[in-house]
Amino acid sequence: MVRMPALMILFALIITPAAAADFCVSTSAELQNALTQAQGNAQDNQIRIVKGTYHTADNGNPDLGFIYANSMPGGLTISGGWLPNCKPSRFRSSAYETVLDGGDADRVLAIAAGEDNVAISIMNMTIQSGIAPLTDNIAGGLLVEGFGAGDEAGTVSIDRVVFTGNQANYASALSVDSYDRVDITNSLFNNNTVNISTTARIRRNTNSSQASYFINNTVVNNIRLGDNGTSGVLLQKSGSVGNVAANNVMWNNVSWDIQFSGNSANQHLLFNTVQNVINNAGIDVGNSNANPLLDSDFSLQPGSPAIDAGVESSSGIPNLPPGLNWSLSDFDVAGFLRVSGVAVDMGAFELQDSLFLDSFE
Repeated sequence: MVRMPALMILFALIITPAAAADFCVSTSAELQNALTQAQGNAQDNQIRIVKGTYHTADNGNPDLGFIYANSMPGGLTISGGWLPNCKPSRFRSSAYETVLDGGDADRVLAIAAGEDNVAISIMNMTIQSGIAPLTDNIAGGLLVEGFGAGDEAGTVSIDRVVFTGNQANYASALSVDSYDRVDITNSLFNNNTVNISTTARIRRNTNSSQASYFINNTVVNNIRLGDNGTSGVLLQKSGSVGNVAANNVMWNNVSWDIQFSGNSANQHLLFNTVQNVINNAGIDVGNSNANPLLDSDFSLQPGSPAIDAGVESSSGIPNLPPGLNWSLSDFDVAGFLRVSGVAVDMGAFELQDSLFLDSFE
């Protein structure tokens, strides 16, 4: 009689999953420790990163970069821009204030998610100076995929992320393999170098009923060293639901700015500034090859034809076609509010009235 409660307690400890956790990190070692803890609790987790620079060399994971590998269900959100003790700020928060740095030696961040219903969200940070490992030579910056060989992640959202100075044979800045919906928004891809093809690659399962959305990004000055291939973005999805690229500025890349791969007629290229497109079998509306007049930080100069030249979707209407089933984010990559003029600007930066150029939201 005395032993039964003890056995029951032991049994409960064995079968009860660990609770979800919110992590606040301010060093590289704390960041990797949070990723390691989060991958083992089979729950949804939030990792908040205090403003600063986080070098992969200091994470206690020699030569491996920041790594999350979770075979179990459980979503993950990683966000930058927090004050000490992860207090929110009254001031706007820029993606440049939280930096994950590969030191030209490591892949910066690799996420292997357990199931195709797992949600992964990365927001408000810079991912820079990463080099892909020789084992696969994919994604020197950020890799998002499934846990096992041939597996895919679920819902993936990347918002307000700067990818710069990353290197690989393929997908130098970003590679996503997903079964579910993918949103890449308000992000800057600049000065990444690929040996063979693509700066950013989003590959989707042919049977998925969801689309990929590449909205309000700036893709500029990316380099391809080989003789063939794309130095810009690859959106790969066949079948009845394809890809949407809207409100982007894609300029001065060595080769193709954007490539569609797959036979879907539901490709949508909407209101972009773009020089070179390959394999779009779908809709082509509102696009321009006029010089966007970028400033040194790749924001829009006053007088740019990309100002107020974007489009909003019709989100909120039931049963939207895939090309309209998206909405604008609240902030641009610098932390300013979206839509400061009569319409949304193209690219990752929203040109602000000088009245609002202080740090307040």
